[in-house]
Amino acid sequence: MPTLPFFVSLRGILFAMGVQTMNYPQSVEWLLKKLEQEGYRAWLVGGALRDSLLGKIPKDWDVATVAPVARVLELLKDQARIVPTGLKHGTVTVIRDDLAVEVTELRAEDLTGDLGGRDFTINALAWSREEGFIDPWGGQEDLQQRIIRATVSPRERFQEDPLRLLRVVRFAVQLDFTIDKDTYQQLKEQAALLTGVSPERIREELVKILVSPRPAQGMELLQETGLLKTFLPEIEEGVGFNQHHHRHHKDVFGHTLLVLEQIPPQPLLRLAALFHDVAKPRTFSLDSQGVGHFYGHDEAGAKLTGQIMRRLRFDTDTIQRVKNLVQNHTLSLSYPNIRPHKIVHSVGLENLDHLFALQRADKLGGSGKEEDLAKIQAMAEKVQQAIENKEPLHKSDLAITGHDLIKLGFEGKALGQTLAKLLDLTVKDPTLNQRDTLLAIARDTEASPSQTKSLNSSTP
Repeated sequence: MPTLPFFVSLRGILFAMGVQTMNYPQSVEWLLKKLEQEGYRAWLVGGALRDSLLGKIPKDWDVATVAPVARVLELLKDQARIVPTGLKHGTVTVIRDDLAVEVTELRAEDLTGDLGGRDFTINALAWSREEGFIDPWGGQEDLQQRIIRATVSPRERFQEDPLRLLRVVRFAVQLDFTIDKDTYQQLKEQAALLTGVSPERIREELVKILVSPRPAQGMELLQETGLLKTFLPEIEEGVGFNQHHHRHHKDVFGHTLLVLEQIPPQPLLRLAALFHDVAKPRTFSLDSQGVGHFYGHDEAGAKLTGQIMRRLRFDTDTIQRVKNLVQNHTLSLSYPNIRPHKIVHSVGLENLDHLFALQRADKLGGSGKEEDLAKIQAMAEKVQQAIENKEPLHKSDLAITGHDLIKLGFEGKALGQTLAKLLDLTVKDPTLNQRDTLLAIARDTEASPSQTKSLNSSTP
């Protein structure tokens, strides 16, 4: 593991096939020494040790101590910034040199009991300056065997905090570990407990699973254990749903998993991939030839996506962008006849790259025909060329605005229709995009509102 300048090197430990050196920040060294100098034993615990043993640079640092949380506040308040992140649970966050460290008083009579109450054995490790590694529950062996195992009693661990049901899956797909047999069995038996977890916490774990290196495996684990139907029953509807179409050899759920694997690991894209066909089971029809159709599944899917994401407390901007992608992912069926400005108008410049990425993944998750992928690539290039040529792509690119048309007497539907017509004309001939030219065209639009008003006023 690389050594950073502000890290203090610790003793090497034998792990896996060789010796790896652990390191930790000087501000953590200061914190441990401070507590020890005051007579309080303290240990590094949790994920930082797990990541270090896996050869990764830790992102989060946690310290367990016998010092009561009130005493920690008193000792450190003048030497670091203290954030009372979980006082009722005995936890504060100590910030020094821009590094945040969670400090928690022991939640059991001793360290072994405290570690036994943590979620998984690979997170139930401790290290102190005097004792080195403390591993009462076999965490290092499970790291070597690449196993996720609940500490002591899976049933008790999940009942204490049902969010751990999702964390098992998340760690499995993030680390490419297998799940211990007993732990897996309890996932299935305790799945219903997840209904009592707040939507916000579920959302965070879902996103982490989706952006992991193995999102399809994560969704499969959620489905196999019964967890998926507890918080995403709409996605569960696609399991086993035969599409009856030659372009789709998988059921709706299987196709969704393939698309997830084909799209870059960005939250927005993975969410769009997860929901892009969510309404297919609800819009299915079978024609006389036995071919399946899903008319309107894009629009219905966007609506359903909004409902799901609001239920999981996603922010408004993310909801709107994912809905937009879901609603427009079938635009590729109209390539190459559709004009670039229609695409920009539908999805916006900020969503263009995401749209094409979703469409490519969708095709790769289905027929994967080169001609389909070529159409998408050609349209992406066509839109990019239009942007580089500064062609009018949106009503806002016109040399006049709605206010100009209002002055001419346009209002309501006529106003929007005229702007759309002017945009179409300038797309065909960009030289028309001049203020005087567009105003003249607007005045000549059949009987413009101003002309109509003039005629009406002269009628006896």
